[in-house]
Amino acid sequence: MLKVFTRENSGKLGGKKYVFRSATMATFTVDELVHEMATFNTTITEADTLAVLNVMKRIVVKYVEQGYSVQTPLGLFFASASGSIDDIMGAFEPSNKEVNHDIRMLFRPDSKIVSDVLENTPTERTSNRLKTFTSIDKVMNAAGKSVTTIKTGDMIIVYGDYLKFDAAKEDQGVFLEAEDKTVYRLEYYTQNTAGRIEARIEPGISAGKYTLSVHNVPTSVPTVAEYRVPLIIEA
Repeated sequence: MLKVFTRENSGKLGGKKYVFRSATMATFTVDELVHEMATFNTTITEADTLAVLNVMKRIVVKYVEQGYSVQTPLGLFFASASGSIDDIMGAFEPSNKEVNHDIRMLFRPDSKIVSDVLENTPTERTSNRLKTFTSIDKVMNAAGKSVTTIKTGDMIIVYGDYLKFDAAKEDQGVFLEAEDKTVYRLEYYTQNTAGRIEARIEPGISAGKYTLSVHNVPTSVPTVAEYRVPLIIEA
């Protein structure tokens, strides 16, 4: 899942106020790649796979350094020079830290791969905030209306940022705390994403005024986000 968010457009890209940016879900490591390749309906071992990848890397780098464009099943690897100078006959000095001359290794993916990625990559809109912290913006009923009163057995929709939690962990999820400090954890969820949680108010919850909160671990630190408006539950 590619996580998509917006940032203020500080340039002229597209002529719009905001631009889309994205973040990957995680890093698929070399070890994971080797394991996947070795178990992908082949008879080669992980050691063989790693050896082939290392040989491929050495050959690609060797010929790119010699000025070749090297074609691979993934696409084309090549070197590219950049920088500026006042004298048209001046020297190109990429090793000189006093100038902006540079040589970089670039990659141009195969056009078929580009088409496949465009067609098959699922996306998820995530928070536009620069800092990661859980927050609740509003609570709505199944009809899409903001609510402060709800009946047991009904569904609620919680909107906010960085809401997603691990449903298998008993200390994470949507919680309701009564005025007498009795705490209920909602058990049934139909949606659990960064921006939206759908949950059912359990029939066994007593009528009364509650503070709704989301407990999760959006980074490495557990957080609790409380909704600013009390939720009244009717039997």
